[in-house]
Amino acid sequence: MGAIAPGEEVAVVLDLQQVVAVEGGRFTLRFPMVARSVPGLPEEEAAALAAPRRKSANASNAAPGLVNPFDLHVDLYPGIRLGRIESPSHAVRVAEKAGPLYTVDLERAAPADRDFVLAWEPVAGVEAQAALYPHERDGERYVLLMVLL
Repeated sequence: MGAIAPGEEVAVVLDLQQVVAVEGGRFTLRFPMVARSVPGLPEEEAAALAAPRRKSANASNAAPGLVNPFDLHVDLYPGIRLGRIESPSHAVRVAEKAGPLYTVDLERAAPADRDFVLAWEPVAGVEAQAALYPHERDGERYVLLMVLL
């Protein structure tokens, strides 16, 4: 990436697959948005670097808010039908697609001042559900089977 001129916007797209926490039938994904430590820096200096910064009052395109707002889109393919999807950290819009595929979007751009947390639960009171997750890496094929009773 080259130099970014003042007022220009940069989009960063990440494709993320990770193990999620499961507790009491509730799945939780945490996406870090705040740097909590910087190797080699004292804790106070690292905390100062992670603090949100406001735009300068004399910036040419001064708009209220933070310099680094973020927007987030999640394609959630749990392989099973879900009864509830929510974010305890941010206001989100959820849409169910075919497959079962769910899309989750922030209601509006948000400051990067806390982690994004997404939680979901399977449909309650239904019979057992199963999902198969195939994956290929370095020419090897792997399969994960999840069974919910």
